[in-house]
Amino acid sequence: MFEQIIRPVPSNPGEMFRRLLQMNRFVVQGAFALDEEDTRVLYRNTLQWTHLDRNEVEGTIEALSLALAEFASELIGFNKQ
Repeated sequence: MFEQIIRPVPSNPGEMFRRLLQMNRFVVQGAFALDEEDTRVLYRNTLQWTHLDRNEVEGTIEALSLALAEFASELIGFNKQ
């Protein structure tokens, strides 16, 4: 399991949850998710550890990088809702 905290959930999330689901459609590997307390937005990718190789780890990191490059301003903008 690869998990990276992206940001806290704002006190008034507005349309953030719906938009995260829409963003997931364009994420190559993994997905945006919420932690168990619904207080943080995470990037999460489930990898099979028994057969994990370097290419899978690099692919996960690249997918996260691409997702942040594509959606960073929108993720930050959720604070203004």
